[in-house]
Amino acid sequence: PQIHGDGQQTRDFTYVDDAVDGTLLALLSPKAEGQVFNIGTGVETTIVGLYTMLCELMGKQVKPKYIDRRDIDNIRRRAVSIEMIRTRLRWTPMIGIKKGLKNTLDWYFENKG
Repeated sequence: PQIHGDGQQTRDFTYVDDAVDGTLLALLSPKAEGQVFNIGTGVETTIVGLYTMLCELMGKQVKPKYIDRRDIDNIRRRAVSIEMIRTRLRWTPMIGIKKGLKNTLDWYFENKG
């Protein structure tokens, strides 16, 4: 595996079911009319942290190769505030990052051809 830069850049990883649920709620709720909502978890995870979780879930310890950062990696933090959708529509994500990764890995290994 390759990690661009030092791996300390953060992202807000959102499970697909949560993204769909939040999007549909915002689309269908009268309280959302004319509003813009961020959909995410509100939790920042480092790339190294994501890699570590994947290794733990897969029961593997593979040393990553750190390579020079790309221009796209210049943004150190990418996270959203979900306070507005939480308060106005009472939406919160249901699947945390570890459970979402486990679900994704389980699906992959059951469906790879």
